[in-house]
Amino acid sequence: MRWIAAFTATLLVTSLAAAQDFDPYSGRYESDDGQLIADVAPVSEGAYAVSITTTVKMTEEFNGCGGGVDGQVEIVDGSGLMQVQDQFSDSDPINSEGSAPYCQVDLQFGEDGTLLIEEIGGCLSFHGASCSFSGTLTHEGAGI
Repeated sequence: MRWIAAFTATLLVTSLAAAQDFDPYSGRYESDDGQLIADVAPVSEGAYAVSITTTVKMTEEFNGCGGGVDGQVEIVDGSGLMQVQDQFSDSDPINSEGSAPYCQVDLQFGEDGTLLIEEIGGCLSFHGASCSFSGTLTHEGAGI
């Protein structure tokens, strides 16, 4: 009987510790076709490291493309704006090549395990002209 009580107490303490460590945003998110992937990892309270990659395979009709961007974002109430400086821009809002100084990507986390990513602009040098960082992704653990 004592063994059962000790086991139950251990299970309860372990479950409470795991519940405290739950993070609703971190993990891997992927589009249905696998062409857009986002990895989200906590850095500090409310701040996350985000890595977004896109890969579109070459076909007879399409040349294909790919790229990625890594940055930090503060997530508040399921929303965040990632801004990463474009290495090819200068300090002007629009440089001589016409690119913006920052790649801006809006992140909207859904309670159903989805992540809506919308590229706002300035990301051309990160993925090329034929790709985008926009799409709806699903957390790898959604639906389990």
